[in-house]
Amino acid sequence: MDKLIPARPVEEFFVGFPDFAVGNSSVLSVAAATGRTKASLPRMAKLKEWGIVKVGDKLTIKGFPDSEATVLDEKTVDYKGVRLSFNAWGVKVTGWSAVNIYDWARNSEGRTLAECRAERMQQDATGPNPVG
Repeated sequence: MDKLIPARPVEEFFVGFPDFAVGNSSVLSVAAATGRTKASLPRMAKLKEWGIVKVGDKLTIKGFPDSEATVLDEKTVDYKGVRLSFNAWGVKVTGWSAVNIYDWARNSEGRTLAECRAERMQQDATGPNPVG
């Protein structure tokens, strides 16, 4: 007699990617709204200038609980006593060959750097919110 084993749920085979849904304040929607390309998006030095990333901030990599690093400057973090660039830290934590640190690094509020950057760019594009 043959046995039939149920297949694993298809969700187990998916890998998480940033949500680029329309209406989300994602890189793509903000880039489209502001006329900027992904290559011209503000980098870490600008995020530091805007106060999105500050020296001493604790960041983690989305989905990697033991990934906390401390921001040292606009180029490096301290991860378990080792000074690494933001991307080197992301690669070390994930084991991937490359990582878009803006999409994967989360601040203490759980927001990605890309989300924070997109929000700031949207504010700059639309001007200050009216006081009601």
